[in-house]
Amino acid sequence: MALIPKKMALIPKEMALIPKKMALIPKKMALIPKKMAFIPKKMAFIPKKMALIPKKI
Repeated sequence: MALIPKKMALIPKEMALIPKKMALIPKKMALIPKKMAFIPKKMAFIPKKMALIPKKI
């Protein structure tokens, strides 16, 4: 039972972290277009990889 007050004491700290976590969301959202931009590059590699398969066999 002694742990309950300690956990209660942590709640304000966790609450204080929420705005920081919320502030990171726009940064993560901003990375999505960059990740999306990599997809065509990855897709462009597929024919090259496919072309290597006959050489491996």
